[in-house]
Amino acid sequence: MTSKIGACSWTLGITDPERMLSLLHTLGVSHYHYCEDALQTSPERLASLSAQAGLRISAVDPFNAFPEAGAARTEANCLALYARYIDFAARCGAGAICFQAVGIWAGHFDAPREGLVRCVSQLTALALKRGVQPVYEIVNRYESPLIHTVGEALDTLAAPLAQGLRLVLDSFHLQIEEPDPVDAIAEALPYLHEYQISDSNRGAIGEGHIPFAAHKAALDAGGYERDVIVETVLPECGYHQPPANAQQLQRLAAQQRQSVHAWTML
Repeated sequence: MTSKIGACSWTLGITDPERMLSLLHTLGVSHYHYCEDALQTSPERLASLSAQAGLRISAVDPFNAFPEAGAARTEANCLALYARYIDFAARCGAGAICFQAVGIWAGHFDAPREGLVRCVSQLTALALKRGVQPVYEIVNRYESPLIHTVGEALDTLAAPLAQGLRLVLDSFHLQIEEPDPVDAIAEALPYLHEYQISDSNRGAIGEGHIPFAAHKAALDAGGYERDVIVETVLPECGYHQPPANAQQLQRLAAQQRQSVHAWTML
């Protein structure tokens, strides 16, 4: 397999693009998944700094894409917000834009699944028009009310997948929701845009019980050559928390370097 390995920015807990890119550059990766408050950053500046660091922006996954408390949680507001994120992704030269949080918006709609499909279909068309690949990450039931398995995604999102939407799989979410994660990877391969790495405890490869060799074999068997992303956290930081201090950040960086190396050696 000739996939390029990248990292996910939110795990570092560094919001300043220059500092973030400086650390990413040391991890042995070729690209990164930009998961930050995108609307607070200049996309042109991010593109310039990324080019200087020699790092490709493989995807934009806006960290602040959830419906705000008190705001109208409507399809129109969801579409308006994501149109801004698509514009950001196009202007910074990102390869993809992730619609993961649309599932959370849709959980508030009168008809959640139908609303999800309508929103994702419209956003898929807009992203493709702007030259950005639209993707949808399948996450577990504790993070989104809708679309937890590959089978659900292929069924519910059949129309936008036919338009050109592609999928993102994460080993951590797979081991929670899928009866057989390896079979799920094989089922998703025709539509798979990105595979994300974190062990069963959200830690580095080898810190949990996910059989990464079997995952990689399934990807190889399907000729997968798209992006792979390391998205790990420290055990003491919890499920969704970046490092709290410099010492933890140093340990996290070492952990992610270890996962990059471990994946390439499988």
